[in-house]
Amino acid sequence: EIAVPSDQQSISQKTAPSTTTTNHSDRPNQITGTKHFHCYLLRSLHPDHPLKSYIGFCTYPPRRLRQHNGILKNGGAHRTKRSGRPWTFVTIIHGFNDKITALQFEWAWQNVHKSKSFREAVGCDKLAKKMRKRLGLKARLEELRILLRECLPFCLYSLVVYFPEEKYRDVFCRLVLEARERKRNEKVEEDRVDILDEGDGDGDSPHSDNDEEFLANCVKVCPVDEMPFAKDELEIKEKKKAARKN
Repeated sequence: EIAVPSDQQSISQKTAPSTTTTNHSDRPNQITGTKHFHCYLLRSLHPDHPLKSYIGFCTYPPRRLRQHNGILKNGGAHRTKRSGRPWTFVTIIHGFNDKITALQFEWAWQNVHKSKSFREAVGCDKLAKKMRKRLGLKARLEELRILLRECLPFCLYSLVVYFPEEKYRDVFCRLVLEARERKRNEKVEEDRVDILDEGDGDGDSPHSDNDEEFLANCVKVCPVDEMPFAKDELEIKEKKKAARKN
């Protein structure tokens, strides 16, 4: 049995219904027998829905995308069936240790106005609700930044953020660096007040250097067919092909 922190139990319960809609993409990869757990962000390619996006969970992104686009009959969320097709990936978050943690992350990203961790990170319930109402990919990527960099327990996970397109990686990186600059400015002001009040300041934000390391090691531009799950699938296919020849 996997222990779920008490603060996350309600998240697990609320995400449980969504597992019935994920259908086949909730199963192990048919070829490899290996599970990779992902959360992802889709954008609509339909000209009438330039701001439409969707956040989800899956174990095998290519299959899940075919479900969302109606190529596979079974599966696919109702929201993506009603309007917005065709869909494509903006980002895929890889590295969750198990299904529960991935579903908790999905729920928090879909419900930033309800997530206790997110509301505590932004410091204001009203701001979290306002952020939830914003449309467009930049809004969703800003929420992702906060989840990955400021929200417990998600900021402690060893996750990798893959972007099939460089332009969305660049947007995400700018958001991270802009947030770092805001924190530095806030810290400078806090230190100035401390010096005036107590004659002591404690220097730069402890998060500043870590942001550079995060962007260098955990944010990557990568085609979907070169991501870890795809490499595993290709390796197993080649082994099976070699075994048939023998």
